[in-house]
Amino acid sequence: INKDLIGEVQFVSAAGPFSVPIRCTIKKCDLSVDIDLIAFGTHVVGQTISRAITLTNRGALGTCFTLVSSPCPSLVQSQLQAQAQALSEASSASTEVRP
Repeated sequence: INKDLIGEVQFVSAAGPFSVPIRCTIKKCDLSVDIDLIAFGTHVVGQTISRAITLTNRGALGTCFTLVSSPCPSLVQSQLQAQAQALSEASSASTEVRP
């Protein structure tokens, strides 16, 4: 069985019935990083820039991981600008005074 199990064991004593909760969980990996976005900023050809991240597994199951680069920075920037514009429009629409 490769899933978490939750239940109880029931007992009967001279004082009356009682139960003890039982929880059995499978090993899981629980990965987290200390930052969501690594920004390298602007740099020139041949310049070396480095940033450090900390990857932590708080789970009981080991795992393999791969670093995958994000899309083109201009694409990410345009997506962030679009989200900011949408939030701004939503905010101004909710504060409009209508007759």
